[in-house]
Amino acid sequence: MEEIIREVWDRFQIIGRIVGDYVARFFATLFYYVVLIPFALIAKQADPLDARVATPIWRTRKPVGNSLDDARSQS
Repeated sequence: MEEIIREVWDRFQIIGRIVGDYVARFFATLFYYVVLIPFALIAKQADPLDARVATPIWRTRKPVGNSLDDARSQS
């Protein structure tokens, strides 16, 4: 009798691993579509880091010559 119970338990574990794998994939996919995508869309619209700057903040500099002294004197 103990051998039968052991065999049933071993097969139950095999089936449980297979079913558990599919359940985990289902919940990971559900989490992705229900939580992450709406969060990403809201964060993209809100722009919390103020990443959209209207104009670039580059300094205009005068050109430097090709000589070694010109390269040393640039600041």
